[in-house]
Amino acid sequence: MARQRRYRHKRQNNLSLWGLIAVIVIAIILVFFLDGRVIKVHDGDTVTVFYQLQPVRIRLWGIDAPELKQADGRESASALRKLIFGKKVLIEPKDKDRYGRLVAIIYVYDTLNVNKWLVKEGWAWVYRRYNKDSEWLEIEQQAREMRLGLWSDDPNVPPWEWRRQNRKKQRR
Repeated sequence: MARQRRYRHKRQNNLSLWGLIAVIVIAIILVFFLDGRVIKVHDGDTVTVFYQLQPVRIRLWGIDAPELKQADGRESASALRKLIFGKKVLIEPKDKDRYGRLVAIIYVYDTLNVNKWLVKEGWAWVYRRYNKDSEWLEIEQQAREMRLGLWSDDPNVPPWEWRRQNRKKQRR
């Protein structure tokens, strides 16, 4: 009988400890992350999320997807739309860009890094100007070797070069 009480007391302490850990984890997420629902996918690296009763435009950090008028641009946007449109997401803010957009990493299903997923599936480049993480570069290289997404076509012009070329054409 005494042994059962001791075991029950230990089990209750373990449950209390796990409850405390869960509360701490949730508090950390609430402090460092935002949450919302994706209401629009503009292209392969820009979305609008409904957060605190207002739309917030978000540029995905560390990646650059093809522009809509560029080869594979619509396909990249479609892949992103299929993954996150209408879904609840966690947002890890990183910065604001020159257009006033929030630059962030987005997670769907609480754990899937959407930005990294787009690179892994071949729908975006690692934006080397802002993201120097070797893991991301390796993931991009693997997608290239497997000829996934935009890597199935040759040749591919990175979006930053495509934008520069089109700016020059518009100036003429």
